[in-house]
Amino acid sequence: MKKLFTKNSLAKLLFINAIAAILSFGFSACSNNEDEDDGDNPLMSGQLNDAPYKNEAVKYYILNNDTDIESIELTASGNYIVLYADDQVSNSGTSFIAKKTGIFHTNTAQINSRSFNQELSRYGDFIKKEDNTYELTNFGSIKIISDNQLEIKINDGETIISEVRKETAITENTLNNRLNHTWKVSSATIQYINADGKIVKTDHFTTPSELQEETVQAVLVTNHGSFYQIEWDNSIADYGLWQWSDTDNQIFKYTWTDEDATEEEGGFVQVTFKDDTATFHESSTEYLDEYGKVTISSTITAKAIN
Repeated sequence: MKKLFTKNSLAKLLFINAIAAILSFGFSACSNNEDEDDGDNPLMSGQLNDAPYKNEAVKYYILNNDTDIESIELTASGNYIVLYADDQVSNSGTSFIAKKTGIFHTNTAQINSRSFNQELSRYGDFIKKEDNTYELTNFGSIKIISDNQLEIKINDGETIISEVRKETAITENTLNNRLNHTWKVSSATIQYINADGKIVKTDHFTTPSELQEETVQAVLVTNHGSFYQIEWDNSIADYGLWQWSDTDNQIFKYTWTDEDATEEEGGFVQVTFKDDTATFHESSTEYLDEYGKVTISSTITAKAIN
């Protein structure tokens, strides 16, 4: 599996500068907000319960060469994801279009630059049974024999006893627990900012029909360093890895899970929290014939649904 980004301090600095310019008015206008009177983090206010299945969350990499299953993850949101060994993103030779492949955005550019085989992934709810057994709806079940071994029963009748590698969970803390949810998109705003710092175009999407053209339905973030785009038909649209880049400013970096992916195939996201709502800010640069070189700023508002 591809290692998450190597450190890119210049890209991070450009991202922070772009976000600071966009958000500076909002933060200064909110400086007297009552949520901050007690000295709380201005990037995180209000309360949100931890995801309901936090104690059940686990991820296993399957080491059995007799099955195509690559990994099985149970998430704190109560979902499972099964990924297959051949479930890879392949490049078609067309350059990556960063502004249309953000962490929440429908990858309309994937037709030209990325190809993802949704048939080789499974996603649904899990139910905990007795004896360390979990029923995976519309797939089968798993039984945890030990940290190094699973019994996998598939609905077609196949049973697999496999050696596994258990992924280490991210350290539990307030920030990690807050992010570790399924985030359903409420609205999306895309701004185009020219070299002079002027906003030359703004697109705003709020209705389901508008959002379906621009974003996925939700992004599921797990405490094992994974994230999954959930399409409007509840399938996996794409997936990747994430890690904190700057916890003080609540910035994380992500990359798509692809052996051939370059460092540009991902990005930096700043997330702010208020109660059960999170706002995700992401920016990239692009050259457009109409405006020249522009910074494209994406702001996604999403609610934790579990």
